Amino acid sequence: MPNLSFNILTFDHPEPNKDFFFVTEKQEGFFPLRNFRLPANVSEILGIDDLEKEVPLYTNFLEDVESDLKLTVSLEDSPEFALHYCRTRIFDFFIQEKLIAKFNYINDIEVWLEAKDVTDNETTYFHKIGLRVQFARVSDKPELLFYYIGKSRIVNESLATLENEISTTNYKKVLYKNRVYSYQKGLPDYVLDDMEAAFPMVNYDLINTLELESGFEKIENRYIHIHKYIKGFYIKYLSTELDGIPWKLKPEMEDEMIFGVGAFINQEIGVRFLGNTFCFSNDGLFKEFECYAENELFLLAGKIEMGILNFKKRHQNKNPKRLIIHFYKPMSDKELKPILKALEKLKTPISVFVVTINKTESEDYLVFDESYSDLMPESGTIINIGRSEYLLCNNSKYNLEDKVALDGYHLPVKLKLSCSKPELLTDEVATELIDQVYQFSRMYWKALKQQNLPVTIKYPEMVARIAPHFDGRIIPLYGRKNLWFL
Repeated sequence: MPNLSFNILTFDHPEPNKDFFFVTEKQEGFFPLRNFRLPANVSEILGIDDLEKEVPLYTNFLEDVESDLKLTVSLEDSPEFALHYCRTRIFDFFIQEKLIAKFNYINDIEVWLEAKDVTDNETTYFHKIGLRVQFARVSDKPELLFYYIGKSRIVNESLATLENEISTTNYKKVLYKNRVYSYQKGLPDYVLDDMEAAFPMVNYDLINTLELESGFEKIENRYIHIHKYIKGFYIKYLSTELDGIPWKLKPEMEDEMIFGVGAFINQEIGVRFLGNTFCFSNDGLFKEFECYAENELFLLAGKIEMGILNFKKRHQNKNPKRLIIHFYKPMSDKELKPILKALEKLKTPISVFVVTINKTESEDYLVFDESYSDLMPESGTIINIGRSEYLLCNNSKYNLEDKVALDGYHLPVKLKLSCSKPELLTDEVATELIDQVYQFSRMYWKALKQQNLPVTIKYPEMVARIAPHFDGRIIPLYGRKNLWFL
């Protein structure tokens, strides 16, 4: 039986209905929208006469715009507009991560990754990965196609250094601060004023003029060669998120609520502060942060109560299937009691699952893989150590056959599971809860590497670390619904 896989990922829009702002005159950082890319409901902000005259519209896809032309767009109903939006956001993500990114001639995104497996003294090699957003090509969802383009090289000497050595007619493309420019079309003034930081891209003329190595590589099996690089790219980047949603294969959705609670002790005042975050489902859709002192943990019950009420508003008065709490330490009966009382008050018959996630790696219970010289098990390995406790191997060894540099040798994380209705904590449910922890460990925005703790614990801890420095130790309302602390 063949085991076939595509280099295509499906995803859901982070916000199916999203507010956008538009202007009718060109501004820096704004993109023009041709008629076929206009939202389906654009007539709500433009009259028929304006549409017939093809009045131009521009947007930067952000919300920090002073404009009266605001429109709530259904991304599902406006696929061309949604394509432009998704492509722009993905491009911005890689630019913010200080990677080289550009649009190619078919408007796919090219991301350049410095090659560690190919080197010479005169140039720096880059592997190029292409990204294409498309809709319902092989599924009924938005899709992200990722593919290997090949290699490019940059001369290690700057344009300023080469100025008196070779003719400028040899230059075609130039790299400047992670952006690629056409030399022949003319460089911007800010590049011309900083030629020490501009480097030419290798082409046939430069190979001959500078007597560079040809860079030719004979590839015996292109399947293996291509698979190596697109898989490495997937592991590093496509399991991260965009606007709060991981760009990865969409998990089976569950009608559940997930709360995470992390802690940090402020040594200056000797108080432990708790941060919490919650989302409505297991796809990682971020909703809100909050912070309070440890002796105010009862406020968590109130936050959960409000979360359930909001959930019911969004789901036609339907209750969540279950409430899952990721907690930084074993949750006592005293700490759990206000939550159960809040559920009773709401007459909400749902079960509460608590996953205790130790912040420190397990040094007592360990697991080894004797079949490999480094003895570290593959990431995602789960070991049941009894009494509803488990070891989760959370590291960067994703495929035992890949020769990818490991990000250290992390020991397993210890988890403990409990439930308000113990009979519901079956082996199948335990596996679901642990897998959820593992997936949340791959959603960390501040770094692209696999984390040994999930963001449901890591993010609240970061909030608890910073929040005491706000006036009155209270996070402003506008700071509770975005990832400002990253």
